[in-house]
Amino acid sequence: MNYRTASERLGKRASKKLGNNTYLQRREDKIAVRLHETDVLTFTPSGRTILASGGWRTVTTKDRMNSYLPMGFAVWSDKGDWSLYRNGSRVAAYRDGLTIGPRGGIHGAASVRETKGRATLKKRITAFSKLCAASIPLDYPDAGDCLYCQLRTEDDQSLGDAMKDTDHLLSHMKEGYVVPSLVWSALTEAGYDPQKQIIHSLVFGGRDDSSFAGVGRAVVKRSVAKYMKRRFNLA
Repeated sequence: MNYRTASERLGKRASKKLGNNTYLQRREDKIAVRLHETDVLTFTPSGRTILASGGWRTVTTKDRMNSYLPMGFAVWSDKGDWSLYRNGSRVAAYRDGLTIGPRGGIHGAASVRETKGRATLKKRITAFSKLCAASIPLDYPDAGDCLYCQLRTEDDQSLGDAMKDTDHLLSHMKEGYVVPSLVWSALTEAGYDPQKQIIHSLVFGGRDDSSFAGVGRAVVKRSVAKYMKRRFNLA
């Protein structure tokens, strides 16, 4: 797809459903493929195509991009690292804002330094998620926790998310500071409802239930890793 074919598909409409949670929508002088709350592809009248994951580097995001990218282009993943391919050959390391020009030129690709930095950050996140898992049972979240992790906005975002601040997360990993509020949010974001499921009671409050301790550690490790990766656009 490109701007011309997208415009033809829309016709006079401002929005058209393409699939599950996916819409083709006009954006002033541009047209976007929107998945949930993210414009994963944006087509411009000049022929440029702009890619963005919104921090959600998921199989679904990649599928929507590949369904509507210009002919010959695709985003493929190798152990979680995305790259842009053209006709089966790798042409660029992915990052949000990567742009395909009207003649196929690539702009805004991640540098080698960025790619190495991402690999290092992934290792730090893995180590931190293991530390969180090994530290259970944890105290319940309280006012003594990191304010960026503990405080919530009216729309139930953490203060850190609302301010798009990841420095405090880097600090927690560097210091080995397991924040109960962060772990609680990670479990909740992973779909574990504290009102309906037992996992929170296994992780918090000092409950001694050795028969399920391994389950709690596994869930915390997986949930914290995903939570952190999403904040650093690695998920």
